[in-house]
Amino acid sequence: MHKFISFPVLIFLFFNSYSQSGADSTIIKTIDYSKTREYVLADIKVTGVRYLQPGNLLTISGLYKGMKIQLPGTEISEAIKKYWKYGLFSDVKILITKIEDGNIYLEIQLREQPRLNKIEITGIKKSDKDDIQEKIDLKRGMQVTDDNLNRAVIIIKKHFKEKGFFNVTVDIKQAADTSGSNLVNLHLDIQKNNRVRIKSIDFEGNTA
Repeated sequence: MHKFISFPVLIFLFFNSYSQSGADSTIIKTIDYSKTREYVLADIKVTGVRYLQPGNLLTISGLYKGMKIQLPGTEISEAIKKYWKYGLFSDVKILITKIEDGNIYLEIQLREQPRLNKIEITGIKKSDKDDIQEKIDLKRGMQVTDDNLNRAVIIIKKHFKEKGFFNVTVDIKQAADTSGSNLVNLHLDIQKNNRVRIKSIDFEGNTA
């Protein structure tokens, strides 16, 4: 399960670092969480993404230039929840970059889930490996998400269950790949264990 810092804490952390850099710390005083205040969203941008289109990602947030938002309020926290819902990001932050004359400026910082570079399968023979790789369809360049990995485990167990192996275990390990930015290698260790065989069949309620 993903964990994220609540919006008020994010604001505090950002402004704290902002003031330490030597910038004008009076901006900190503009946020008073004991009172609700309305601002006009003057500008908003998405940063941190490499493969996804910032324009499309901005639409996901439901935030747009010219809209009115309240602080404290639900608009920004709801936007963060929407990004987590897609499962495409390992980190989501929405920061205030400036407040001026009732206008507020936001930056959405996203970190994409890592992308697959290489996959290694151990524990089974080559013919099974080829079948499994084709079925799970995890290819280089794909985002490695919890949904993709869970789907792979289900497919693998179903594949061997049809062959009589009901106690299959699948251990998946991720390791960062240093050949590029935000890349991972996957290692899938598959143990079929013993085949389940029918020892006997008993019929009840039939005298024939």
